[in-house]
Amino acid sequence: MAPSAKVQVVAAPAKPAPAKPPVKVNPANELATATGAIYENVHVEKVESDGMIISYTPARGGVAMTKVYFDDLSAEARQRYQRP
Repeated sequence: MAPSAKVQVVAAPAKPAPAKPPVKVNPANELATATGAIYENVHVEKVESDGMIISYTPARGGVAMTKVYFDDLSAEARQRYQRP
């Protein structure tokens, strides 16, 4: 007679809900302002009444965040992101 083996049931860990992907600014993922600032790898984190908070990759690498005011954006970008 063969010895019986014990089977232990292990529950799989719960998967967290996937995070909502940030809004991409344009296909090139670059944002240029009227004052000449250029932000690369831009993601819109939050839209406020006077501007938007973005995260981007600075020239030296890493990740940074800043607020870009609607007055400093092109008319096209302003129309796309500004709340009515």
